[in-house]
Amino acid sequence: MHVLVTSRQPLGVAAERAAEMAVIAANNGIQVVGLMTHFACADSDDPADPHSMTREQLARFAVADKAVVATGAPVRTRHAANS
Repeated sequence: MHVLVTSRQPLGVAAERAAEMAVIAANNGIQVVGLMTHFACADSDDPADPHSMTREQLARFAVADKAVVATGAPVRTRHAANS
């Protein structure tokens, strides 16, 4: 299963709860093999701004990735895109 890590809970899993979700999935025989996120405003953020929403979102995604992998989930694929 691939998990959407997002701040919009109806559409995915909050970064802070991604590891918890991976454990629940594993306890039910489901492997989390991929993580993804969607950049809400990458096309309008200032690329020079180190505190832009996109950079903060990418940082949260990296933390969630490490936390999910620490649960033993065999994450092989990471997706990050902007529409």
